[in-house]
Amino acid sequence: MSKSNDMQNCGCDCAATSCCDSKNEFDEQHTRSLNIDLLYLDLNTCEPCRETEKVLDEAITEVSKPLNEMSISINTNKIHVGDEAQARELGLVTSPTIRINGSDIQLDFKESYCQSCSDIAGETIYCRNWIYQGKEYSTPPKGMIIEAVLKYVFLGPSHDRSDDKKRADVPQNIKDFFIGKSKKENSCCISESSCCEGINIISHIEEKRIIIDYNKCTWENGKCECKGSSCDCGCNSQPCTGCAEACPVNAIVREEIVKVDETKCIKCGACIEACPNHAISLC
Repeated sequence: MSKSNDMQNCGCDCAATSCCDSKNEFDEQHTRSLNIDLLYLDLNTCEPCRETEKVLDEAITEVSKPLNEMSISINTNKIHVGDEAQARELGLVTSPTIRINGSDIQLDFKESYCQSCSDIAGETIYCRNWIYQGKEYSTPPKGMIIEAVLKYVFLGPSHDRSDDKKRADVPQNIKDFFIGKSKKENSCCISESSCCEGINIISHIEEKRIIIDYNKCTWENGKCECKGSSCDCGCNSQPCTGCAEACPVNAIVREEIVKVDETKCIKCGACIEACPNHAISLC
């Protein structure tokens, strides 16, 4: 008497359903839709990031054709990592990084000096090199990306995604990029010459604003109304001597009255030092 079994398998000659069941479960849950993420620090000037974006777009265009026939869709997300906190949250350890459904396509990597990112940060910064078929590349070969996508579809991720989280501590190289970039962005010096020489620089505090006390300011009706020592009002004020000229980013506008363009102001304190009547403050 023979005993029938409704077991289905994938052709691997397995005697139990466990391996096939787990594979089918993965296929059903993870391969009908692929989310491919490009995580990067800069796409404006960084050559490794820009070239990686270009190759990734080309690879996805090619691999999408056969996957579409299998009813597998690809969604591409390009994620600009803007600060250390976001890098930590995303587990970014090098830039650029490519992930498929949250899994890095390559955990092992090398890095090399990046001139463009170093210029952005004013520090020595390294960007990712990719290892493929025993060779090292500054840009991932298109075949490497296509191979990674197909392996994910048919075999699943090459590693447990929990491995990514274990490496979530932000490397010093990434920290140096954000620290250096922040210093350069918050500096009032906008050229090689020091616009800040002789000025008591006030720390850049986002919550504070430059305030003008119009009771002290002598600029009214489009001109300086005070004649200094010859002023007959007894105010002892001094003529306006150039808050607008002192501003390194042209944020001070003298029209009918003096105004501050807060979209340009970097709160460097140059105007405060220039005003002889102490009419400008940071509050």
